[in-house]
Amino acid sequence: KDIPPTYQASFPGSGARMTWNLVIALTGIAINDDHNHAGVGYDRVVAVKTHYPLDYGRYVEDDQKFRGAILLLRNPMTAVPSFFNFKYEQKNHLPNHSTRAPTEDWIKFRDSNLESELNEYQYFVTFWMEKYDSRDKLLIVMYEDLIDYDEGPIAATKIADFLGQTDGVEPIGREYIPC
Repeated sequence: KDIPPTYQASFPGSGARMTWNLVIALTGIAINDDHNHAGVGYDRVVAVKTHYPLDYGRYVEDDQKFRGAILLLRNPMTAVPSFFNFKYEQKNHLPNHSTRAPTEDWIKFRDSNLESELNEYQYFVTFWMEKYDSRDKLLIVMYEDLIDYDEGPIAATKIADFLGQTDGVEPIGREYIPC
């Protein structure tokens, strides 16, 4: 049965892969990304990870089929360096989440790019807030809450409840969420 997917939108460096795994654990349903790397399309997935409208994201055809979005936000003062580390790993053919870029490389990047990165962050957040201005179609989740010992289960429950409003999605029981 087709499922109207939900966007899982996040600024790069904000825990998209961690949330991808959480969404699968909460629903037992596959997820895809906006580049369709899984090759399964968008009709039978619970969510589609995206960084759109940024250059790292891609507009998804049949956008009107989406029921809404989970907007994962991370403080840009930690998201930007996290994404910088990811790009460093890619450039140097290192495994993801394995290495921090040298401090001098980060400082050089920060000093010449921080303002533009913060402008992109603002553009990204504004796009999603305006796209789904109804709170029944947009769930805002803070990365910092997801990784917090006390707040994490609460945030995960909110994600499960939000996704559970979608036809064809039955998340795991609440008693199993605070693991």
